[in-house]
Amino acid sequence: MRTLFALVANLVRLPFFPLWWLARTLARPRPRWIALTIRDRVVEIAPPRAFWMRFVPGLETRVPTSLRALRLLADHVEKDPRLEGVVVTLPALAMPWARAQSLRDVLVRFRAAGKRVVVHLPDGGGHVTLFVASAASEILLAPGATLSTLGLAAEVRHVRDALAKIGVEVEPFTCGEYKTALERFTHASMSDAQREQLEVLLRGHERALANALAERGLVGEAFDAIFELGLHRGRAAIDAKLVDGLAHADEVRLALAPKPPLRSRAPEATSADAPTSKPPPPPMPAGAYLGYHEARFFRRLRRAPHVALVSIEGTILPGPKSARWIAALREARRDPRVRGVVLRVDSPGGSALTSEQLHREVLRLREKKPVVACFDGVAASGGYYLATHAHAIVAQPTTITGSIGVVSARLLARELLGRVGVRTEVVRTRAHADMSSPARTLDDAERAILRRELDATYALFVERVAEGRGMAPENVLTLAGGRVWSGADAADRGLVDRLGGLPAAHAEVLSRLPPHERTLPLEPLRPPRGDVPPAEPPAVVEAFVGGGRALLAQLAPELEAVALSSGAERALLWAPELPTID
Repeated sequence: MRTLFALVANLVRLPFFPLWWLARTLARPRPRWIALTIRDRVVEIAPPRAFWMRFVPGLETRVPTSLRALRLLADHVEKDPRLEGVVVTLPALAMPWARAQSLRDVLVRFRAAGKRVVVHLPDGGGHVTLFVASAASEILLAPGATLSTLGLAAEVRHVRDALAKIGVEVEPFTCGEYKTALERFTHASMSDAQREQLEVLLRGHERALANALAERGLVGEAFDAIFELGLHRGRAAIDAKLVDGLAHADEVRLALAPKPPLRSRAPEATSADAPTSKPPPPPMPAGAYLGYHEARFFRRLRRAPHVALVSIEGTILPGPKSARWIAALREARRDPRVRGVVLRVDSPGGSALTSEQLHREVLRLREKKPVVACFDGVAASGGYYLATHAHAIVAQPTTITGSIGVVSARLLARELLGRVGVRTEVVRTRAHADMSSPARTLDDAERAILRRELDATYALFVERVAEGRGMAPENVLTLAGGRVWSGADAADRGLVDRLGGLPAAHAEVLSRLPPHERTLPLEPLRPPRGDVPPAEPPAVVEAFVGGGRALLAQLAPELEAVALSSGAERALLWAPELPTID
């Protein structure tokens, strides 16, 4: 039906093609500069914009910046010999460091193509903003804006005592000393294991910042000095080598003139002190530039062969969202136009059963087509579990990954129920029938039941990693225990194959295709409508399926955090709110 609709639409458009071609020829852009504005939210793929959105004031600006669109823009910028450079307006960014690395990689591509990249910071910013901006040829700071380099910190708020005051207690069951997802509910202070892994993550993020700023000559004592001063504005930011000059938004064009060079100005300087050489014409908006180059008159009748992009984002929970993920993986397997798959993961994990179901679909997918996992900001616990059998795993150096461990918990509210006058009575046929009730504690036999279940889930997790990564189980155990690693550390330890972003994962898939298909584009998979049946059973005994078939068979519906791990649920979860690193 879609092909028929496209064919009819093309026949209706056909008489107007000469006019379209003439208008396109006359409107061919020949800018010397383009202007790119990064919005507050940066995502890998922005949702498609409806036509009417452009007519609603303020709504268009709420659409996030798409990294995929920026990479398409870079493809055209690299081929345009007339283009001298790109002016980038960068807000104060708040995003995962791994995604910031992907944004920075786009600016690096502009410079590698021989273009000048001028970044303007109208709002100042912090470490992430500086990390991205450091890829530019020149950085201009608004005179009234401040750059913050106070250092990186991870903040954890423990609520155990607050829960105790209202009569609520959380009883944890974990596998692995680093599996600290519930620690803020069960501890009054940070454990040594949690402190250790957070310190390692912070050092990894600071190392990434140090490597980026080293390109601006900030090394050794000069790098340490920016944290001593902490806040920088005006001349202080220039003296610290964090920026190259000061400019209001209306003065940025003056910096684009090749001569004379932009000279540093005092905070109170005005446009009268700016270089007097004639600035180039106003830059062309990047959206209009990209729109021209990507415009197509005729609708495509059907999708050509391509590499499909399937994204798994957020906490892994049973329900409609995970059903769509499973349907997408099945659709990728059965669609003959999909030659390979990039599985993008940005998830702290969640339900053990749902993670196992997703893992199964990835396993069936790799039977027919190459599949490469690409980790974004975080791919921990269940997010790592589901990708273990991908042909390769790609992550950014600052991606939070690993956390091979299991957590479960019981919410005890006996005191709270008593305080509000609730009395619980139970009629049961067997001794353990009400062991999930929040109105009573467990006895030793019931704790042993949960411990056996948890240990079996953990053993299966370790088994999946060992099989998928080609490691001995005893070696996996040294990396497990619920510990999270940065992407760089995970690569050093064999949990990740290659450092990079989506382009690197795309290249990994192409390298596994026949030579004549190694130029296929990467395109988001269109979600199928309705359910997609599972693949036919494999004809031979699977090489990757081990024991533990029934250990995840009965899981209760879950919510976030404690509720996700409560009752009979086993969670492969790294606490999504920890840490906030900035």
